[in-house]
Amino acid sequence: MLYGCDMTVETRSTAGPVTGGHPTGSSGSSLLREQPTYHELLRLSWTLLWRGAGSFVLLMFAGNVALLFLFPELTRTVPTFWVALLPLAVATLISAFLLMPFIMRRFLKARFKGFHVSFVRDRCITR
Repeated sequence: MLYGCDMTVETRSTAGPVTGGHPTGSSGSSLLREQPTYHELLRLSWTLLWRGAGSFVLLMFAGNVALLFLFPELTRTVPTFWVALLPLAVATLISAFLLMPFIMRRFLKARFKGFHVSFVRDRCITR
């Protein structure tokens, strides 16, 4: 477990070299913390939204189709509340624990026009 850690995500411009120290005053980092523009924030949020929500919607669709093929009698009767929640629960678990770590890894490796996002771990005490 990490105590006293501040995990930050910083952007580094690819337009030129970044100079200066860590803005919080701690040494050891050559990144200058920059605030992304509104347009860059839109690009970042759109990338996360369509990859995260898109994969969730595809999983929901695949779960519903699989459920109908596995249990064709559901098309002849009214499904119960639990049968309706089953694809939602499966899609949520798969999205949260299998797909989102993969999506975030790809997100941190992606290059956007003029910048990229990097994960910077502060020095901290671990127990």
